[in-house]
Amino acid sequence: MVSVSGARGFTIAKGTSRPPEAAAASQADVLYLLRSANACFPHAHLTEDDVVATWAGVRALVAEHGGGPASSVTREHIIDRGPAGMFTIAGGKLTTYRAMATEMVDLVEAELARRERRPRAPAPPTDSVPLPGGEAGDLSPLRQAALDLGLTDETADHLLRHYGTETAAICNLVSSDRSLLAPLDAAHPAIEAEVVHHVRRELAVRVEDVMLRRIHLGYEAPDCGAAAVERVAALMGRELGWDAGRREEEVARWRNRGDVRTSGRSSSRPATAGAPLPPVPPA
Repeated sequence: MVSVSGARGFTIAKGTSRPPEAAAASQADVLYLLRSANACFPHAHLTEDDVVATWAGVRALVAEHGGGPASSVTREHIIDRGPAGMFTIAGGKLTTYRAMATEMVDLVEAELARRERRPRAPAPPTDSVPLPGGEAGDLSPLRQAALDLGLTDETADHLLRHYGTETAAICNLVSSDRSLLAPLDAAHPAIEAEVVHHVRRELAVRVEDVMLRRIHLGYEAPDCGAAAVERVAALMGRELGWDAGRREEEVARWRNRGDVRTSGRSSSRPATAGAPLPPVPPA
C-alpha cells in the first residue's frame, strides 16, 4: 500500500510491510513510490530529481506462531501480565498510541489500588489538556512578535508550525541574544535559537537529536544539513560544555553516516538516487 500526504511544504510518499532486515529505502523503493505517485497524480511528472530525502523505520508488531508475510500480522496491541506481575505492552501503531497508553495506565492503576486496598484514583483529564505549544488557537500575536524581532515571514511561520505557543520561548532567546536570529541553513527557515531551545527545554544531547528529530534539517535541507552541522555542534557545545574534541566527534559522526546523502535537487546528484537517510524510530 502507498499513501501520499503533505507536510511542511513537502510531499511524503510512503509504503509499508517490508521485512525488518530491509529497513532502508532502496532505489527500487524510490522508483516504485514515484511510479505510484505519478499514477495517482499524472500531471505531477515526478522524477528522481524531485526526491529530497528518504528514510525508513521499523514498526514493532506482535509475532504470531507459524510465520507468514508481514502484511498478515495484526496491527492490534496486546498487554501481557508476567508471572511476577509486570505488565508488558507490545504491538499497535502510532495512530492508536493514546488508546494503548490509556489502557495500560488503567490496568496498572487498578492493580495498584487492589494491592494497596484503596479506591482507584479518578481518571486524569489528559485527553483534554493541550500539549505543550497548543494552549492557544490564535497565534497571530506571536507571529507579529516574531516579525518585530526581525524574523522573516517564512521563519515566523516555521516556528509557529513547529512550536505553537512555545515560539514565545524562542523569541525570548532571540531577544536576549540577537546572534541567535541567524539562519542555520540558507535554504531552510530554521534559526540558531532553536538549537539552544532544544538543548535547554527538550534535553537534546546529540547533533542528530536536533538535526533529525527536531528541526529536520537532515530531511528538509537540500544538502541534508551538511552546511549547518558545524554551527549546530558549536551551539550545542556551548550549552553542554563540550570541548573541541567532542564537537569534532559530533560533526564527524554526522558526516560519516553512510546513509546521509545530498539531495537530488542540489547541484551534486547522489550516486544512488534512493540512498537512505537514517532510520528514525517512531516518535
